[in-house]
Amino acid sequence: MIDNHISLSDRSSKDDTENRIRDALVRNTQVDADNVKVRVIGTRVTLSGEVHSWSEKQQAGRAAWSSPNVTDVENRLYVESY
Repeated sequence: MIDNHISLSDRSSKDDTENRIRDALVRNTQVDADNVKVRVIGTRVTLSGEVHSWSEKQQAGRAAWSSPNVTDVENRLYVESY
């Protein structure tokens, strides 16, 4: 006899996903989280706003991907050079 102990959990809500991403951005010292807008529709995340470097844009994208149930990240952040 094979006994399978698989359980499924509910998907994160839109607000929970946004909060997780926002928290990850705040924790990341390379990203100015105040300038990044996060929008979640289903499992798709869109980042928009202004960052100061290419590295900051990449870090914000990684923060979005780190949230569970995210299947697509559209990184619309633009790098503002001074």
